[in-house]
Amino acid sequence: MLMCTVWSCNSESETVMSNADNNAREFTAKDRQGIWEGEIGVADEKLTITANRASLLYEFERLLAKKGETVRLTSISIQQRVAVNDSLHTAYFLIANGFDNNAGMAVSSGVVLNNMGGKFYLGSPISDGDPLDVSCRGCGSGCFLKYYVIGKDRVPYCDSAGCGPICDKIE
Repeated sequence: MLMCTVWSCNSESETVMSNADNNAREFTAKDRQGIWEGEIGVADEKLTITANRASLLYEFERLLAKKGETVRLTSISIQQRVAVNDSLHTAYFLIANGFDNNAGMAVSSGVVLNNMGGKFYLGSPISDGDPLDVSCRGCGSGCFLKYYVIGKDRVPYCDSAGCGPICDKIE
């Protein structure tokens, strides 16, 4: 069996899929139907993803493709973040990471999650049937997804976290 180890300069813990999981990207319409409508994960000690990981990665890749980016995403995790402008406000994000071979840079893409009774559901608004995602390119791990809290809204953005000027939001 071929083993693959991935190193990242991101200090956040993340789940890296095995090659076998990563290559299992054949879905039926039923698999894709409602991936954003159901439970995505649970708030246990690991922040566990319960939805089909391969389907989620495929959906993030599809969202990036709509922005003109062809990226192979290789890992996905639920991560807790603290608001930049309010240290008492925390939020959860589903974040996928990969590498853009054409640009030679790491890419990350994320959506806001809602924690409802210890279960995670999509919290990002839906537009044209797709969740509004924030995608970042640059640095060793695709920049860092951070957010501001403005009223009741969580407004994510891309931050270089000191890794240099090459960090931009993919729109």
